[in-house]
Amino acid sequence: LEQELRTAQRIQQSILPTGLPHLPGDDFGARFIPARAVGGDLYDFIALGKGKLGVAVGDVSDKGMPAAIFMALTRSLLRAEATRTLSPRLVLERVNHLLLDMNNEGMFVTLLYGVLDSERHTFAYARAGHELPLLLEADGSTRLMAAGRGAPLGLFSNVTIDEQVIPLYRDSALLLY
Repeated sequence: LEQELRTAQRIQQSILPTGLPHLPGDDFGARFIPARAVGGDLYDFIALGKGKLGVAVGDVSDKGMPAAIFMALTRSLLRAEATRTLSPRLVLERVNHLLLDMNNEGMFVTLLYGVLDSERHTFAYARAGHELPLLLEADGSTRLMAAGRGAPLGLFSNVTIDEQVIPLYRDSALLLY
């Protein structure tokens, strides 16, 4: 059992990004500390071309192996849908629809997915029940983004998605957690 858990941990670590993306004028950082050997937390960077990058952070209900499996499923669906449209809201709606068909255990995932546009200096995101992003302004002030309604994915057929666009000014920092 311990060997299987170590193997599952290595597989989950291999699913997460192995490096940070490179976009001119932008710096990235990531830190991942699971509560158990495996779990349902996820983050991802998805190259979309033309100076655009998909960025995701999420958390699956429950802990341990079931959450890790649901996380891997969610991440795969998210990556597939992100390559089909640049609309974060549509990506999350499609992922929700697919999760509903594959979810007999009543699990759900909170997810924030957005598209960083390095040419326009914006981050357009959709939020499905996940924590709000924090913006650290160049002057050192911190701003919590305005809260819209957003429900987790995998539970409801007509999911409510919070959609926002954040202008990113020089020397500001965006925190997703």
